[in-house]
Amino acid sequence: MPDEEEDTPSTAAPALEPAELAYNAYCQNRNWKAVNGDPLPLWPDVKDDIKAAWHAAADAVHNNFTELRLLTDAEIDKMDLNEATAQLSNRIYKVCLLYEQLEHRGRVRGNGHHCAQQISKQAEDLLRERWITPDPAPATPPTKT
Repeated sequence: MPDEEEDTPSTAAPALEPAELAYNAYCQNRNWKAVNGDPLPLWPDVKDDIKAAWHAAADAVHNNFTELRLLTDAEIDKMDLNEATAQLSNRIYKVCLLYEQLEHRGRVRGNGHHCAQQISKQAEDLLRERWITPDPAPATPPTKT
């Protein structure tokens, strides 16, 4: 268990894997104490089966938030430009997070997060440039009774 502030792992360290980030956040929230009061180990000292469980939990959360499904026609028909822009930007950003992973593995220069943001911004600009505002629904004439 870390005794000094500077020895406490940071949950914001970009080089950490999601499972380690989640584990460290949990430990910090528990003041580095297990439910029974024992000190929690630092990530390198965690047993492999426990690490595997943290990896499975992190993967489940990640997969839940990165699922990209096709929208229904009804959902698309209700969208205005702002909603369409937000949807497109968020979806493209998620897909482009590969840049961040590549950065963390030393495979690309620069900030992968910023690359994903730039690509998302370019998609937003293209959508705004090509957006066609649908004609309002024609008013239905009153029916005679």
